Amino acid sequence: MIWLLFAIPAVVIVYLAARFSRFRHIAEPVVTVVVALGLIVAAIVWWIDEARRPAAEIAPPSVNRLDGAAERAKLTISDLSVVESRPAGVYQAKGTITNGTERMTDYIRLSLELEDCADKPCRRIGADTPLLLLSILPGESKPFDTFVTVRPGPRPVVDPRWTAGITDARLSDP
Repeated sequence: MIWLLFAIPAVVIVYLAARFSRFRHIAEPVVTVVVALGLIVAAIVWWIDEARRPAAEIAPPSVNRLDGAAERAKLTISDLSVVESRPAGVYQAKGTITNGTERMTDYIRLSLELEDCADKPCRRIGADTPLLLLSILPGESKPFDTFVTVRPGPRPVVDPRWTAGITDARLSDP
C-alpha cells in the first residue's frame, strides 16, 4: 500500500498540468521524479522482503540405482522380438518390461547382444546398450520399442541369437 503515497501525488500533478498551462512546464520533471522514487522504494521493499524470507528446503527425491543382480532380477523382460531393419546392422527390438520392485522406474538401460550360432560355439557379432526412458509403476508392465545398432561383420548372420538383460536402472518413489 506504500505505492499510494506516490500514486496520489502523481494523479494530482497530472490533473494540475491538464488544468493549468503554466503548471505543465514543471509537471514533467516532477512526475519523473515521483515515478523514479516509487520504483526505488519498490525495489528496496522487494529486496528486504526476499532477504527476510527463509529459503525453502526442497528435499531431493529418493533415488536408487540398481546395484545388485538381485535387484535387477526384479525387472524382467518378456515378449522380446528383434527384427532386422534398414540400413544393415540396425535392428528393431520390441518387448515388455515388468517392474517387480517397490519403486517406480525412471529409466532402464538394456544390454542386447547378437551372436551367430550357425557354428558351434556361437560367434559374437556385437552388442548395444539402448537407454529406455520408461516410467513403470511398481507391479506394472510397459511395452518398449527401440532400435539397436550392431556393426555387421564380414560374413552374414545365418542363425542369429539375441541375449537381453538389464544392466542399469534408476528407481524413485512413485
